[in-house]
This record gives sequence, structure tokens and C-alpha cells, in this order.
Amino acid sequence: MKELILGSSSPRRHQILSKFTLPFTIASPPFDEEKVEFKGDPVAYVHTLSKGKGESLLHKYPHNPILTADTVVYYNNKVFNKPVNFEHAVEILSELTGKQHWVFTGVHLQRGADSWFKAEESKVYFNPLNLEEIKHYLTHMHWQDKAGGYSIEAAGGLLVNKIEGCYNNIVGLPVNATHQLLLNVGIDLWRYIR
Repeated sequence: MKELILGSSSPRRHQILSKFTLPFTIASPPFDEEKVEFKGDPVAYVHTLSKGKGESLLHKYPHNPILTADTVVYYNNKVFNKPVNFEHAVEILSELTGKQHWVFTGVHLQRGADSWFKAEESKVYFNPLNLEEIKHYLTHMHWQDKAGGYSIEAAGGLLVNKIEGCYNNIVGLPVNATHQLLLNVGIDLWRYIR
């Protein structure tokens, strides 16, 4: 069987998949996410994004299974992708403070003409944060490539009061959904536990 391709430049997705002994190659998808318009359905949106990433790598890996994913924060009928700058990150976290929001990850598996998709949803409850705390967090943490301008790992735990659902979904790659998709191409993650 051809080696799995992880179509992602996300270090978090790489780290999650590396918890297994499954060999894989990392490839950055040449897909412009900015061209995809959000039309009100977060599951359809992450499906379009993750599928677009997978299809953009098909020409280079026509026979390999290609795993791609996209994660968004969803609140008040809006999706929050990666902030464009510091001020935008402050604006996003100010909107989410003290409230609950949802994190959706779409996971897509492509092999040749065949493709499969799963979506995972988690609910995140933010602590109330003042402007000083938000700016302090963003000054000290790497937020530039994070949906919603935050990560739940490390000091991100100060933002989050509790979660409902899959933790790894919030990080960027839900393991159970990934496992179910990989079974379609004969890859059983149970065989690759470290």
C-alpha cells in the first residue's frame, strides 16, 4: 500500500498523527482557502475546505491516500478562521469571551477518485476575559495560524473554562473520526499504537 500523505502544514496535526507509529509524509496543499465563501453551514464549509486541500494534492500523489483537515471556530452564525493581524485576534477573542462557541473540524480522505469525509463538533466555554488579559495572552502566545486566534494547549487553558466533545478536535485533528476514515483504505490505527 502507498504511504499516507498528511496534507497539512499544521504542526498540531503532525503531532497528533505522530502519536501513532503509522508512517506518513507531510505535504502542504496548494489550496487557497480565502476563495471559499462561508454560506451559513459550518459542516459544509469545513467539508469544502478539507476536500479542496485533498484534491489540490491529487496530481502529485495520484495513488496515495491523502488525509486533509480544516478547523474553524463558529459563534453567532459566523466562522472565525485565522486572524489577519493582532487587532483582528483581539476582536475575535473579545467577541468569544465569557461565552460558548463551537469548533468544527472537517477531515477528508482522498485516494484517486474515491473520497470520504467526516466532521467533528466540540463545544468550548470561555472564561470571562478583560481586554488586558486578551492582549497579554496574544502578546505571549503564538496565535497567527490558529482558528479563532487561540489554542487550547498550554496557556490556552486559562481562556477555556470547559469543553464538551473531542479535545483533539479543538487542537485540529479528531482521532476517532480520522481512524474511521482511514479504515476505508485499510489503515487501522489500532495496529499503530505506540
